[in-house]
Amino acid sequence: GSRMQSDGDQKADVKHRMDIAQSRFSSLHHIWRDHRLPTSMKIRLYKTSVCSTLTHACEAWDMTQDVISLINGFNSRCLHVITSKHYRDTATNPDYNIISSIRRRRLRYLG
Repeated sequence: GSRMQSDGDQKADVKHRMDIAQSRFSSLHHIWRDHRLPTSMKIRLYKTSVCSTLTHACEAWDMTQDVISLINGFNSRCLHVITSKHYRDTATNPDYNIISSIRRRRLRYLG
């Protein structure tokens, strides 16, 4: 479900979704550490399993700079574990840009 606050701030809902997605990400730690699997397969699994959990009902989020920073930080930390790249590299040039994915999803929702 979603969490709404009386002041209309979306950060509580985003943090709640991030907690659920982090739980899903942590449950797959054996896959992220497996060096036999190609990185492309790990990223596809990350998109379908973790990111779909995180972005559930994202069409209603107000994409303020604070919310974008929260989401980008989560994405960067996860990609760092998956790809073993430095945090700054995954933040500035992510292998999967979750913000553009959310924007595409929102535009598709609007029609």
